[in-house]
Amino acid sequence: MSGSPVAGAMSKIVFDLGPGTSYDGFKGIELAVDMIPLKPERKAQLEEYAKRRGQDPATALDDALATYLEWERQDFAEAVEGILQASEDVKAGRTRPAGEFLADLRRKHDLPR
Repeated sequence: MSGSPVAGAMSKIVFDLGPGTSYDGFKGIELAVDMIPLKPERKAQLEEYAKRRGQDPATALDDALATYLEWERQDFAEAVEGILQASEDVKAGRTRPAGEFLADLRRKHDLPR
């Protein structure tokens, strides 16, 4: 790794995935990622985040990542639902000319032309 341009710019957090940890339930599942490279500033942010919550960095990271991934999953599902609804509206003829919509939007929000 000495030839890597980021060799000195990253640090690694090692997650204990062994027995007695919250990851003990992963028996039989091969985990390819047990070290995650972090920039020093991100590591410092994670450590501060964990400290504020009284957690170790691995637990804090897992909680934050789980929260973000659930939000992202919901956001994606809502976007897909909106696209599907719009497609159904178009198929059913529930549309109006873009010029009419934009003119109404400008009037409603007092926007310049």
